[in-house]
Amino acid sequence: MTGIVKTGTALGQMVMPAIVAALILSHGWRDAAQILGVVTAVILFFAAQGVGTATRTHSKFAAASDRPEGLSFAQAKRTRSLWTFCLIQFCFFPALMTVPVHLVSHGYELGLNTQQAAWTLSAIGASSAAGRLTIGFLFDRHGAKGSLLLCLSVLLVSLLALRLISDPFHLYFFAIFYGFAHGGLFTAVSPSVAAVFGMRAHAALFGIILMSGTLSGSVVQYLAGMWHDTDGNYSYGFSVIVVMSTLAFLAALTLPKHSLVPTSHSDS
Repeated sequence: MTGIVKTGTALGQMVMPAIVAALILSHGWRDAAQILGVVTAVILFFAAQGVGTATRTHSKFAAASDRPEGLSFAQAKRTRSLWTFCLIQFCFFPALMTVPVHLVSHGYELGLNTQQAAWTLSAIGASSAAGRLTIGFLFDRHGAKGSLLLCLSVLLVSLLALRLISDPFHLYFFAIFYGFAHGGLFTAVSPSVAAVFGMRAHAALFGIILMSGTLSGSVVQYLAGMWHDTDGNYSYGFSVIVVMSTLAFLAALTLPKHSLVPTSHSDS
């Protein structure tokens, strides 16, 4: 289910760069931003009506059901696994934020024209959709640890290849593999938290884990741009996300294979 829902993001990632590029060429970036903002506001407004209906329907069932099983936040924060998840997210999320921000500029510097460079983002979006669906289905068979290790291994290989690419058109091949890992990781993290800790405190646990990644990602993508302006290339920035992704993979190896939720537990 998560994989299917997340595919919507990937489809937008695939289609929107071309639409935005066309708007900028025909109307300029200011008008393009205004058009995009108005259209997005209208679409989100009507989409939110459907989400609200689903939430109210779900709440009727939730009121009649027992409290979800799982560790409380107090219990989970005493486990090594929670902080391992935070470390994993802290280490791999910079790659997921840095590559989409800087790949177009990198492709342009390697020799792609503006439109060709923008299409690398669309290629990531298309492959990301496949990654989200694939990992969504594989997760139900292989669980949290196996799914995360698969995504992180593909991410690491693609980032290592990015460091070596000199032919600009090879960036499309990079985008295929990176996009699969990008989409797979966005799909796998939330159900991984649920699989290990249960659903009792899922929102709070997922929030603190995701915050660990957004903090590091926001800093590293800025530093990658700053290092580029200093050195004239992305070599150092890409090297940093390779090292951090390697640490994420090694940390994922230490995750438990099974849920930490006991078969019977008392409230605490």
